[in-house]
Formats: sequence, C-alpha cells, structure tokens
Amino acid sequence: MQAKEERNVSIVSVEKSLFLAMPEKNTVSWSAMVSGYVACGDLDSAVECFYAATVKSVITWTAMITGYMKFGRVESAEKLFREMCQKTLVTWNAMIAGYVDNGRAEDGLKFFKTMLETGAKPNAVSLTSVLLGCSNLSALQLGRQVH
Repeated sequence: MQAKEERNVSIVSVEKSLFLAMPEKNTVSWSAMVSGYVACGDLDSAVECFYAATVKSVITWTAMITGYMKFGRVESAEKLFREMCQKTLVTWNAMIAGYVDNGRAEDGLKFFKTMLETGAKPNAVSLTSVLLGCSNLSALQLGRQVH
C-alpha cells in the first residue's frame, strides 16, 4: 500500500508542476487538481486548491464535496452543497453516498427524498447508495419500496 501512496504522491507532484506552468487555468485543470489531491489523501491541498480556483464548475464543487465526505468532514460537505448554485445528479449522489459511507444512512435517505422532491431523477448509483443505506439501517421494507 505504501508504494501505491508514494506513486500517487509522485504523480500529483508532476501534475502540480505542469499545473503551475500552465499560462491559463480552466475549470478542467482546477477540477483535476482538486480530484488528484483527494485521490492521494491530501485533503488540505485539495481545499487550498479549491479555494484558490479562479473558475469553478459543478465538477470542481463535486470533487471537493467528495473529498470532504471521504475524510469524514460531513458538515463541510453540507455547507459546500448549500453554497452551490447548480447541482447535478452526480453532486446529489456524492452527498447521499457520503452520508451512507460515514455511518449516517438515515441522513442519506432523507437527502435522497429531498433530491426526489427537487425533480432530480435517480440513477443506478443513487439507488445503490440508498439500498446500502437501507441495509445499514435494517430497513428491509423501505429497501423493497426503493427497489
């Protein structure tokens, strides 16, 4: 595992050098950096990069939300979600899965209900997270309704 982490850190180091050398940075480059830091376990650098980004897309926001959830900073993810102007199904899914992964399945199910109320249509990823949440809560009947 340590060799993989060292390789990831090395890759991000190269990416950072290329990123810093770019004359113009766009939402793709900012999103790639945030996602890369999250994937390597460097949440502090991901946060720093996110807030330094001069342009942010829904992908950049979702990458940061995913990072916060991955590291158990649920309240930070919630705050960022509330601040977002545009939310996609991927963003909703990141929040639902994050709640379930952090042992807050009930919150994930409530969030799923809110998502449905906004008119967003769930996909296989949404339903997988919801069914896992039902399983974690031993909510067999609810799981059957979702299925």
